[in-house]
Amino acid sequence: MTLVTFQGSVGSGKTTTARALTAILRSRSIISYYVDIAVFHGFAYFVIATISHIVQKLGGYRYVGNHYLTLWFNNKSLLRKVYRISLLLDIPSLIIAVMIRVYLKILLCTLLRRCCTILVDEGPLTAMAIHYYFSRQFNTIRLFKHYYRIAYALLFESTKSQKSFFIMLEQPLRSSIKAWIRREKTNLVDFNMISTRLAFENILLNYLSESSGILVLRLKVASIGSVVAEVTRRILTMNTCCANP
Repeated sequence: MTLVTFQGSVGSGKTTTARALTAILRSRSIISYYVDIAVFHGFAYFVIATISHIVQKLGGYRYVGNHYLTLWFNNKSLLRKVYRISLLLDIPSLIIAVMIRVYLKILLCTLLRRCCTILVDEGPLTAMAIHYYFSRQFNTIRLFKHYYRIAYALLFESTKSQKSFFIMLEQPLRSSIKAWIRREKTNLVDFNMISTRLAFENILLNYLSESSGILVLRLKVASIGSVVAEVTRRILTMNTCCANP
């Protein structure tokens, strides 16, 4: 069983690369699953999404990126009021999301003795980075510490397999900002959020690599095609996946 987690800044090609790689591996008769974890799951997502839909309809707010960013860019004070309960709800929601989307697939592949590849687009590490940023803004660091412990445990447990590793897609900050503006068709950009998230992910990945020997592949983003080709080559040549009979 192979677990590959994609990290990187906004617009670095994580989703495109993960989805393309899933299709390529399946074409080679390798059982592959695409999994999106990110942030705000289950109960927390319901709260944020419901409020976002209401204010978009009644207040004329523009949808930006996702529901929590829609609130962040349109009405920070409203997000501040609901953030604490959303963070609290995201603790059990993250556990459930990772258990169902990742651990259950690992268990099934193990029981069936099948060689599987799970490609995670932004796992618990991204969730930690985003919640860290908002917790600093809204003074919920004490609550974030509880979230961090649980999210880190889920992250570490998922990397215990010898065939688990991270892929960090790297590009200049200005490229991330341009990609965000182009993708969302908006000039609403939070430079601090992008840089804080990237720094948080890099620090934790460096720590995991140095303390636990977890493999982290850092790839420069030139084009989506070149990234997909390089990631595919590395996975196959590293013998981290195999074709099922």
